[in-house]
Amino acid sequence: MPYDKKRSKKGTSGKKILLILLIVSAIGVGVWLMLSYLPFSPFASVPSQDTSTFTLISSVDGEDVSWVEIDVLVPKDDVEFEDYEDIFTRSNFEVEISSRDAEDVSIDLTPYSYIWIEIDPDGETVFENDFILLTGGSNYNYIFYVYDLSSDVNFNIMDESMSPITVGNLSLNANYTVIMDVPHYTTSGIHANGNDWTVDSDDWDDMTASEKEFYYDEANFRSQAPLYNPSDDLSKDYDHPLEKLTEAFAIKLTFNTTVSTVDGNAAQVNITVVDDDEPIEVVVSGTFIFLIFYDEVKFNNGPRSFRLEMVTGSGIGLDNAHSGRLEVPYDDRNLGTFTAYSAIGA
Repeated sequence: MPYDKKRSKKGTSGKKILLILLIVSAIGVGVWLMLSYLPFSPFASVPSQDTSTFTLISSVDGEDVSWVEIDVLVPKDDVEFEDYEDIFTRSNFEVEISSRDAEDVSIDLTPYSYIWIEIDPDGETVFENDFILLTGGSNYNYIFYVYDLSSDVNFNIMDESMSPITVGNLSLNANYTVIMDVPHYTTSGIHANGNDWTVDSDDWDDMTASEKEFYYDEANFRSQAPLYNPSDDLSKDYDHPLEKLTEAFAIKLTFNTTVSTVDGNAAQVNITVVDDDEPIEVVVSGTFIFLIFYDEVKFNNGPRSFRLEMVTGSGIGLDNAHSGRLEVPYDDRNLGTFTAYSAIGA
C-alpha cells in the first residue's frame, strides 16, 4: 500500500501542474487574440468601473503625450454591423467626443459594439493623424502609441563587399544589404521647448548647446510607422498585412522596363527579404518594385538594415531607388501615391 499512496500523490501533483498549464495557455491565447484582431494592438489595463480613459505614449522615447487631442467615434443609431466591412466604413460612425485632450476623455464604452479613436484629428501636433479600432462592451484604461514621422530616410544599398551600388541599367544577381537612417540634426518639431513637453521652455533656455543636440536628433524621437484611416481603406476585409494600413514607409525600386514575374523572362526580377522577421512586403507594380514596411521602423538604436537577395533577367536593370511614403488603399493591388523622401545615396 505505501507504494500505491506514493503513486497516487504523484498523480495528483501531475494533475495540478496540467491544470496550471491549461490556465496559463488559455490566458495566453486570450491575450494573443486581443492583440491580433485589434488594428494597432492598444494596451488595455484592468477594466475601470464606469468609464474608459486614454493615455497616449510617444512611440520612440516613451513620453506621456496625453495632451494630444483625440476624437471618439461611435456607431450611428441606425447602423447594424451585418458585414465585416461595415466596421471599417467611416460613414457608419459619428463623433461622440470631438478634439479633446486624451487625458481629459472619460467615456462609457459599454453600449457600443465598435469604437474608433482618431489621433490628432485637427493636425495640430507633430504626431500623425491615425485611427485605432476598439471593441466595446467593457471599459478600460487604454494606452496607445502615437507616431512622429522622421522628416527623411537616407539609405544605401550595399553589395557583398559592403560597397554602395550605382544605379543605371545595373544587373543585380547577388545579395545586398539595405542601410537606412534619419537626419540627426533637425531644429523644427523637436520634442521640447513648449508647455506640453516634459522639457518646457524654461528648461530649454537653461540647457547648453550640447545638451540640446539630443533633442535635435530625429533618431531619439521619430520613426517611420504605418497609419490607418477607414476613409482611405478601399478593401476593408482586413486579412492581408497591407490591409491593416492605408499609408506606410516604403522603398521604391525603379527599373528600366516593366518587371516580369515569369521564370526565365528577360525582364524578370526576383527579390527575397533574407531576414524572415523583417516586416516587409515586396510588391511588383509595372516598372516598380516596392518594399513596404507594415510595422514601425525605429532608428534610436542606430541605422536600420536588412538583407535582400536579388536575381534579375538579362534585359532588366535598376534605374533608380527612393525612400518615401506610399498610400496603400487596398492590399498589394492598385497602390496609391508615392511621396519620395530621398534618392539612393543622397
